[in-house]
Amino acid sequence: MAKCVFCGEKAQPVRKVWGLGDVSFKACPDCYSKYADKDWKTIYEAVISAGYYGDPYSLQDRLREEEAKEKEKIEQIKENVRSFEEWVSDRECGVCPKCGKPMLKLDPVDLLYYTGGLPTMNISSFNASTVLMDMHVCAGCGYTEFYCTEVKKRFDAYLKNKEMLEEALKEEEE
Repeated sequence: MAKCVFCGEKAQPVRKVWGLGDVSFKACPDCYSKYADKDWKTIYEAVISAGYYGDPYSLQDRLREEEAKEKEKIEQIKENVRSFEEWVSDRECGVCPKCGKPMLKLDPVDLLYYTGGLPTMNISSFNASTVLMDMHVCAGCGYTEFYCTEVKKRFDAYLKNKEMLEEALKEEEE
């Protein structure tokens, strides 16, 4: 007759309490109801401390292995969070006008737009152009803003040309 690994009494009827991997424990109905909703670590520690399992050293080794895996998983999650926070801090560019959460500057995108032609015509008959745009997206609500990066370049070129024209006109007057 099977004995309960928690209390050592006869486990009649036998209930199984799941453990790690291929290990399962036999438990009496009272102990089963006590430990059925517990996590694997609590169950293993209770079985080891009760002393009714045949090979407690293998359970201790298994418990250490699983704890090491859990710690490694937690460290990986922490690294992912740190990496994401660094990525966000490098891209913060203001506050969302809708919800007040931070706006993030994403990599510039090429927007394709079409002019001319009729809607029923083949797309190849349209005049297509692209514009390089900066995109700012709210981390909270998804509100998106587009900024034309070429405007500043064009305006700077305009100012430079205007200065050169003014200098040329001054030289002609002299």
